[in-house]
Amino acid sequence: MHPLKAAASAALIFVLAACGATPPGATPPGGTTSPGNGASPELQFDVTVVQEGLSVPWGIGFTNDGQMFVTERSGTLSVFASGEPQAELLATYEVPAMRQTGESGLMGLAVDPGFDNNRYIYVCASRDEDGPDGPAPWVNDVLRLHVGEDWAVTLDAQLLDPAPRANRQHNGCALGIDREGMLWITMGDALAGKDGWPQQPRRLNGKVLRIHPDGSIPADNPVFGDAGEATPVYSIGHRNPQGIAFHPETDMPYATEHGTAINDEINLIEAGANYGWPCVSGDGEEGLADIDPAHCGQSADFRPPAWASGNPTIATSGATFLAGEQWGDWQNSLIVACLKEQDLRRFVASEDGRTLTMVDTLLDEQYGRMRAAVLAPDGSLYVSTSNQPNAGGANAPPQPDLERDVILRIQPTP
Repeated sequence: MHPLKAAASAALIFVLAACGATPPGATPPGGTTSPGNGASPELQFDVTVVQEGLSVPWGIGFTNDGQMFVTERSGTLSVFASGEPQAELLATYEVPAMRQTGESGLMGLAVDPGFDNNRYIYVCASRDEDGPDGPAPWVNDVLRLHVGEDWAVTLDAQLLDPAPRANRQHNGCALGIDREGMLWITMGDALAGKDGWPQQPRRLNGKVLRIHPDGSIPADNPVFGDAGEATPVYSIGHRNPQGIAFHPETDMPYATEHGTAINDEINLIEAGANYGWPCVSGDGEEGLADIDPAHCGQSADFRPPAWASGNPTIATSGATFLAGEQWGDWQNSLIVACLKEQDLRRFVASEDGRTLTMVDTLLDEQYGRMRAAVLAPDGSLYVSTSNQPNAGGANAPPQPDLERDVILRIQPTP
């Protein structure tokens, strides 16, 4: 069994501060921040550490009954009885053939909406069947797992064949399921942007993918170039997209994406669209330096992002939309976890959904780097930290399990 230490359940109360206001990190625990600058309504909320002693918890998911699944980058899937503090650890599962180096490992997680009947969940994992020295490729597998009535987990199916390549960085690997039951996968360029992989429709790296939960291809997926038929590829031209979220009312999909030194992006994902990487970043700005023009088409074909950070970047990772009356005026806001800036950012969408505006910075430097952002069935927001070093260098060994990360529950107060 993987050792997990139960967390203390003391709640902290804050008032969310709009961008430009006094950083919440300057406030002692249990206090309140200064009021915002008028950019958005204030909201009081409780923050509770529900699990601690984790090693880069990357994905969080819930059943309709409230059981909580958590992936850790090292390869462990944990099943908790609930998202309450000190919830019972029901089971753990070690994904086989894991190869975890740098930012690779066990990443995205999604729970099937029909879990009550089929007991399926989905994960994205960097795996190498015969190890670094064998001929089998290092890949990002999308796996369907079956969870028994006793919560024992077994591997049921590999859903992408061939699977996209993995690397020590730029794996993406966020998973999400829309209201039609389609499984969405964000896939990074595996450090092959210089080779133009994100612009090559026949490769799955540098793409947003869309499949049925059994791995089959939706008939209404776009047809790229001379492919002749639909493939898992739904959009192209992505660098390292680590989050996927669906608007609660429109079901529009948005993907968060890491930039280089400039232009983290949030993209409204549309069928057949090309978001420009490695040829451009942001709204037509410079992409990868010295990229071979042969990898790039016409700049007019590149879709601009709904939002871009410009300079500097903030390292956008997991994302989710707020839903439920308890969030008041914040309903339908997009919450994005940020690694480099160690906070959460709140965005609001324009009426047509094509433009996002950042309006709030939350939990600024309170808990360190933020990775996952997920809404639970009761409308509570759950986020995870990612404070273990990445060791992302080309020759860097994997880091030991430094059990220093937590999962937080954020609930609006009445």
